[in-house]
Amino acid sequence: MENTNVAEEVAFNLPYQIHYQAPIVKIEVNSSVIKAITDEVNHQKVSVSSQYGDNIPHELVGLFEKPPVAVALHSMAHQIQLAIPLVVLSSTHDVNCLIDREDSNIVAYFYDTTDGGNGASEEIGKHLPLFATKAKSLASTCDCSYGCSKCLIQLGCPQQDERLHKTVGLFLPEAIAASYSA
Repeated sequence: MENTNVAEEVAFNLPYQIHYQAPIVKIEVNSSVIKAITDEVNHQKVSVSSQYGDNIPHELVGLFEKPPVAVALHSMAHQIQLAIPLVVLSSTHDVNCLIDREDSNIVAYFYDTTDGGNGASEEIGKHLPLFATKAKSLASTCDCSYGCSKCLIQLGCPQQDERLHKTVGLFLPEAIAASYSA
């Protein structure tokens, strides 16, 4: 057993911030995709509720509390980030993603994590179907149920890995990959 005592607590006046310029790629979905995502999330909610009843596991609570589009975009963004090394000569940590509300829409912003950027986020914008195909392959072959560090969870997520769901995240890459392979 480990016993830890707090020696001192220090409060910072301002949060630590880093300012730099880098390319940003914005992803947004239209109303028909929003409806399809909402239907998929509702299907997942029914499945989870029938399996767990009122004892929903912590990692699935975001599915019930967050907007369906936020869950889908955030999960897809993580899956695409994990697929980056499979498409371009970059690390998963070279790009990050932020899900935000813009006007009345929920959007995803991919951005390079270094000043000036290294071009990885721009590659996502140029080759989204290829990234979607690789992300789909990576996540769908993982043997976890709802998402793990191999297929969904990202170290350094600006939103603390909240509102993630593997199957909901796969919904968009599958649709993107299917639309470009047809």
